[in-house]
Amino acid sequence: LFIDEKESLKYWLERELLNRAIYSGYVNVDDYQKKIHDIQLEIFNKEKNLRKSKASKDDYYEFAVWASESEQSLIDSYQDVIENVRNGSIKMKGLWKKKTKKLLLNQTTFNIKK
Repeated sequence: LFIDEKESLKYWLERELLNRAIYSGYVNVDDYQKKIHDIQLEIFNKEKNLRKSKASKDDYYEFAVWASESEQSLIDSYQDVIENVRNGSIKMKGLWKKKTKKLLLNQTTFNIKK
């Protein structure tokens, strides 16, 4: 995903912690899925318009940057939950409790703390 392995791991960890919060019931799944659906629909529509307009490589590059920023904006809207999982303020449920504890211990090993 990134040339820098640390950046790739940070990117993955942020999304992984959010997913674990979702599975543990700390994020409203319906709201999250609606936000994802809205972003996907916007991406599909913009890409369709680019194809119709015979866009340039630069146009596609700008589109890719915009799509990435849109996805990151969604993730950023959950930073409070992600940080609460990371710092242990909220406890994971079931299977995720043990696995998240182990993952958070390993993030120090891989030097991927935020």
